[in-house]
Amino acid sequence: MSHLINRCAAGGVDVAVVWVRCDAASMRKHIELRGDPRNAWKLQNWEAYADTLNTETHPSAAHVVVDNRLGTAIALVHQARETLNRILAGLELH
Repeated sequence: MSHLINRCAAGGVDVAVVWVRCDAASMRKHIELRGDPRNAWKLQNWEAYADTLNTETHPSAAHVVVDNRLGTAIALVHQARETLNRILAGLELH
């Protein structure tokens, strides 16, 4: 992440990192609802696929968190709007 941020800064580009938090159960539901045939293997082999997920990590760089878990208190559309407003306003990130 730091390499990307440094390369962008050298080119005069600001980087805003947005971390989308999700859990395995929510990911499965999102994949099912999407209905994309490219995800068939994941659904047919869910346990094996889910074992490869690391849902507890987050970027070491400053970032904004968007919660994409099912049942989250704030709707995704409102989180996205707030995140964009924070980035455009240049507010401190986590």
